[in-house]
Amino acid sequence: LMEIRKEELNLFPTPISLYDLSHLDMDIISNVIEDTPKDKFKLIDNGKTDFNTNSFILNHPDLFDLKDSIEECLYDYSMRLGTANIVIYNSWSSITEIGGRLELHRHEGFVVSGVFYPKVDVPISPLVVRSPILQNQMFEIYSSKIDAQYKQHHNNIFPHSGMLVLFPSWLEHKTDVEIGRRTIISFNGTYDWIANSLLS
Repeated sequence: LMEIRKEELNLFPTPISLYDLSHLDMDIISNVIEDTPKDKFKLIDNGKTDFNTNSFILNHPDLFDLKDSIEECLYDYSMRLGTANIVIYNSWSSITEIGGRLELHRHEGFVVSGVFYPKVDVPISPLVVRSPILQNQMFEIYSSKIDAQYKQHHNNIFPHSGMLVLFPSWLEHKTDVEIGRRTIISFNGTYDWIANSLLS
């Protein structure tokens, strides 16, 4: 048979960036998370968060270095996207106990969202991201004999100490039943000119 020339285009990717901030003091960051008052929240089972208190945890004086590092990563991420500069708009911390879970959700009204894992002493459940094109895949019947990236409807991101994950705010994500104790700092980012007008 004649060889047929082929070119493949993987268009419209979902940009997720993983940064290693393990050079920071994870004990100090963890202590701030533990000491910040928290309440129950509708998206978290068997866990608590300070999301509703408007604490803006990254403004804590002991987290200056963390906030500065996250802002550097946001700048790098905005360069990757080719967008105007993105800055932190709000931030909060959460603790999920063993057996808890985080419901599937997205962060509407923002451009970039992120989660930081300060101290992962034992394995915890992965961050699960859902394919944004799943609703368009109406009639694909996948073969168990073929390993292809297009079969993935969900992907797992396994946390480690000092890991920062940045992703588009429209990307749906969750955690399944927690196998460890998860302590995190989450935040949303938007364009600097929007943040300046809303926070001024």
